[in-house]
Amino acid sequence: MLTQSEPAAPQAKLLLWASLLLAALAIGYAASRLRGVAHLTSTGVGPAPQETHAGVVTGPWGTLECTHIAIENPDEFISLNHSLTEPAIWYFEGYSPQRLTELLRSADLKPEERAALMDTNQWKKEDNAICLSPSKELILGLSAPARQQLYSVLAEDPRNHYQFAAYRYRSDGFQEWFDQSGLTPDVLASVKRLLYRWGPSICFSDLTELLPTISSVDQQRRLLKTLSRVSTLVARLHVEPGADVEGLVRYWGKQGHAKDIRPLLQSLENVPGGTDLDIAHLLPPFARMRLYTYPFPSEDPLAPHRDCFWSAMNFFNETPDDRFCDFEHTKEVIRSDYYPIQGDPSYGDVIWLIAANGRAIHAAVYLAGDIVFTKNGVHFDRPWVLMHFPDMLALFPSREPLRTVAYRLKTS
Repeated sequence: MLTQSEPAAPQAKLLLWASLLLAALAIGYAASRLRGVAHLTSTGVGPAPQETHAGVVTGPWGTLECTHIAIENPDEFISLNHSLTEPAIWYFEGYSPQRLTELLRSADLKPEERAALMDTNQWKKEDNAICLSPSKELILGLSAPARQQLYSVLAEDPRNHYQFAAYRYRSDGFQEWFDQSGLTPDVLASVKRLLYRWGPSICFSDLTELLPTISSVDQQRRLLKTLSRVSTLVARLHVEPGADVEGLVRYWGKQGHAKDIRPLLQSLENVPGGTDLDIAHLLPPFARMRLYTYPFPSEDPLAPHRDCFWSAMNFFNETPDDRFCDFEHTKEVIRSDYYPIQGDPSYGDVIWLIAANGRAIHAAVYLAGDIVFTKNGVHFDRPWVLMHFPDMLALFPSREPLRTVAYRLKTS
């Protein structure tokens, strides 16, 4: 069975995801053919690009030059109204006392930390979970290995909000994440001590413990803005005189958009020495209008459901179809209008990440090289961006490897 799930952003207060059955979808077959979906891995996605120099890839999409940037939440989205006085509660869902004891014994804890956490007199039972209330001092003092060992378990229960929806970045992206952040060396050092690695990601989960230790309101705001950063990129298509314009139109002009991009590409071919074009100009209106932007906060009951699946399924739609707010409808359209591909993905294909338990974790749209169009979360503080596939994958760490399935419109 395949169900849907997408964690809300760290600032969100509620879990906004649905868990719906997808029994009719032929995932079993698609998963068995994943080896045919070339380069759909943590190191790349799509037809093998020819790398000419750093940031430049060539393929059927033409020659793209990519510039990495990181965007952060607008000032209007930054709030210091966090519940900083409430004690932390850790929910170990599905754990028996024996199993939790084994976990705590195996974790890289200091003797005094282990003794405090293993004091069963302080354990509480709630629903199907054992609850612990560690002190702020214990949380801030955890080693990175212990933090990773415990938080990767806590992340499985949405009630552990800051572990379930941790701030995440790719594992080699610390410099990009915190470069020119305006944080003082002391604050930056405190953040660095609290980071932990999980799969392809570096994560931060201890905002409510760290923020009260920072006396400067400006530094608190700078920290929130920096943590909200998203790794994205600007991609430019290089068009030389004599370029294969019709080949570019065939690639980028799918679903009736050839007439819109052919005149532009033909005009660029006539520029002496060639020129570059931001590929945003080649995207259909839905994606072009939203790229690098954030949704407005809204009381519209459908707003929380305009997530990655809604975004991916509306990619070619001039007017967004809010029926894709309902995952049951998305399931039906995938079954009736798409098919799982066995070869290289191409522009406009929908890429799904699927957990080992069959839950659909995320959806994005393949563009070119290893670049996807994506919205990584349901909350309004998650922008629509372009990302390298490994960077996107780093936002969805998992205790077990995720499967990747690509779907193509039957009318492509």
